[in-house]
Amino acid sequence: MDKKCPHRGIPDIEQELQKLRKEVYSEVILVGGEVLLREDIFDIIKLVKAYGFKPWIESNGRVLAYEPLVEQLKRSGIIGFYIDIYSHEAKIHNFATGSKDAFREALIGLKNVIATGFDLIVKVPLIIENLKALDKTVEFLGDLGAKKIQIFYPESLPEEYAVLERYVPKIPDAVPHLSKALAKMAELEILLVPRFTPFSMKFYNSSWVKRGRKTGKKEGHELLFDNRKNINKKPAMSVIIPTFNRSKILENTLTSLFNQTLPTEQFEVIVVDDGSTDDTSEMITRLNPPFRLRYFLQDDLGYGPGRARNIGTLYANGEIMLYLDSDVICDPKNLEEHMRSHAFYKKKYNHDAVVIGKRLDMHTNTEIQATLNPEIILNDFDQIKRIPSRVDMREDFFKWCEDRPSNFHAPWHMIYTNNLSVRRKHMLGAGLIDESFVFWSIEDQELGYRLQWLRFVLNPQAKGYHQHHPVVYSSKDGMDKALKYNARIFYKKFVDPSLYEVYKPWIHQKKCTIQVNDATINDSVFFKYLGKKPGKERSLEEVKQQLELFTGEGDKLVTFVGGNPLLHPDIKEMIKSAKGFRHIGIDTEAESLTNLKDCIDLVKLGVDRFTINLSGANPGHHDILMNKKGSFDAALKAIQNLILLNQGLKVRLLISRLNFASLEETVALLHQFGVKRIELNLPLSQDPNKYMFDETSLPLSGTLYYYALGSLKLAKKLKIKVTTVNIFSEFLALNMNVFLRMYDLFGKPYAVSRNDLR
Repeated sequence: MDKKCPHRGIPDIEQELQKLRKEVYSEVILVGGEVLLREDIFDIIKLVKAYGFKPWIESNGRVLAYEPLVEQLKRSGIIGFYIDIYSHEAKIHNFATGSKDAFREALIGLKNVIATGFDLIVKVPLIIENLKALDKTVEFLGDLGAKKIQIFYPESLPEEYAVLERYVPKIPDAVPHLSKALAKMAELEILLVPRFTPFSMKFYNSSWVKRGRKTGKKEGHELLFDNRKNINKKPAMSVIIPTFNRSKILENTLTSLFNQTLPTEQFEVIVVDDGSTDDTSEMITRLNPPFRLRYFLQDDLGYGPGRARNIGTLYANGEIMLYLDSDVICDPKNLEEHMRSHAFYKKKYNHDAVVIGKRLDMHTNTEIQATLNPEIILNDFDQIKRIPSRVDMREDFFKWCEDRPSNFHAPWHMIYTNNLSVRRKHMLGAGLIDESFVFWSIEDQELGYRLQWLRFVLNPQAKGYHQHHPVVYSSKDGMDKALKYNARIFYKKFVDPSLYEVYKPWIHQKKCTIQVNDATINDSVFFKYLGKKPGKERSLEEVKQQLELFTGEGDKLVTFVGGNPLLHPDIKEMIKSAKGFRHIGIDTEAESLTNLKDCIDLVKLGVDRFTINLSGANPGHHDILMNKKGSFDAALKAIQNLILLNQGLKVRLLISRLNFASLEETVALLHQFGVKRIELNLPLSQDPNKYMFDETSLPLSGTLYYYALGSLKLAKKLKIKVTTVNIFSEFLALNMNVFLRMYDLFGKPYAVSRNDLR
């Protein structure tokens, strides 16, 4: 396009490196035309290294045909190259690059790089000319010695789409040829390095959307209900709500839309039912809302909420899509506030936005939850507001970025579709929600990643109140499998360092958990205060199905959890069914392990990993938290037995107001018993109103961090490996000094939980 692109000065580059350093990146890719033509390129490389980064270079390969330059780059500390090769045919490559010698020189440069031992990723931009012979290009590059190939859609700025569309194929046309190329890569054991960008996703074009509508009808999506209100007026907003077997909760959500300050003729509501077997459809037909309500039903084929939201979007009439979860009671101003934010940013900045509404988790107490009903929501909404609620889990992040998530380098990480709005045209342009995320979680963050060309904003007044409901654990949507499976899909799709930072524990994790009943760690420890029981037990057949799925994922460690899983009548058969795993673990209460013979029997069955809870070095504190006298002595006896049997033992220190000041004392006690692995776990809420045990609850505070850091330092001295759960999340996110101190104490592999990374 005959652009004039002046060089950026060294001070400008150094300023950008300083920003990246604050965000804790480890590698930097130098890009821009042909960066190796800069006379000061080695000064730039030296500067990159001085800031602690490993440098890569993106090149067209032609300059690298000069072998002495390649050797000099090796000495300078460059670790790898991205090199563009359009085709195995010289005429296509030369056409794309605009030079008749480009192909010959690029191949020489490619061979020099491979011979010198650099890490190399060969980029193959997808264009109409190279599409049909893509598999032959892959084979050609494999013969040259390429081990990593990135096939990608060229990206551009929106104003350049018209130029790009002349050269880039539509996705439906590309799919068959891409499939052949990927099959060839698998045959040659070449690693695919995927890359999609927000701009390139534009090529999920209108033909794809039309095919989606047709496919939807063919698979039997049926319009069961449409109250036909306001049908002659085009709404400004469509509210999309996916649901599955939540009739009562959904009725509360829909009722909260009756009294919205946004006039009813300005919005429609679309409920997409993923095959409910309860009375959802009957509830819908008798609801009689003042707005237009449309209800779609699809068979329960395991698609998940992503598919349901896509169906709603495809059939929507509004310009703005508001995505709600079926368990979110909307504040009366919620819809109006979403609309206001879109209008404000369009008028002030001439820029479209992704508007994030707040989610407030209402008290989990079952009696309080039972009071939620349509009558209160309609006639006394202030009563809903008075229910104690935990603030949005993203609250500290929002404060840090001053309610402007786009100020953050990874704003997509704060995108949850439980209360989120975006213009329909951008959803269609981005290709809707990726339906390959069939499990719960991360599909909304991946969507946010593809919408990054928009402005991400928070409207604190657009509030949604989350209703508590049981978490469903099954072979289909167990949290452990869902997070792990979807995180891997997300990372493989984009291969972005910012993704790796967030999802590293799940990308590489080869371990899983099997929930044998509904109880969680919090429930099992605090039954007294929560008034809960372990809940429904999983059958042996359900557990066997889960085990098969996890072994299919290649997992090596399985851990049985759920209050005290050793009390399950079929636990021994479950353990026997886990023989396909290299390691088998039990996360349980100590009382079941005080008998040495019982421990030996478990070891004989194959259990070689144990996790038990301890609540400090003070017997009284432990007994209070476990709600059982003598439980402290039982825990120590269990520790002695497992140390004696030389089994993999991890002791979970449950931190509370009673014991946080004696963490070092507890670490020292465990060291005396020979414990080598400890987990510091804060199972309590940041907001003491969430639970009902005020005598033990512990809000996060600087005092807690002081004692936690002291215990970590002692553990390092005693050579005890420590992991943390829910302790350092805010400080790691907001206080770089604390993060660097942790780094100094424990080095690069400091282990934190996924919650801490968030």
